[in-house]
Amino acid sequence: MFDFDNNKALSTSELKSLFIHTCKSICMVTGEKSPSSKLLYLAAAKEFEKADEDYNETLDVDEILHWIEKSDELEDFIIKFEPKAKVFNEPWVF
Repeated sequence: MFDFDNNKALSTSELKSLFIHTCKSICMVTGEKSPSSKLLYLAAAKEFEKADEDYNETLDVDEILHWIEKSDELEDFIIKFEPKAKVFNEPWVF
């Protein structure tokens, strides 16, 4: 979704865009106050550095999965913006 150049990896700018848009969307749906774009930009840059295991300035799928598995900060971020109330009445049907 945020792999704008279709190289099957995320650049730092793509991850920053993902952070900003995802967080602002979650806050809009849940009614929570959204952090500033600057704060989200800085958080994305910090997390990108931690996730880029081969230091090639892109995150491939394996690096993203490893980052999610080992990141307490990401887990805290997800928990912080988890909806306090039920958002949907029915489960998604595919």
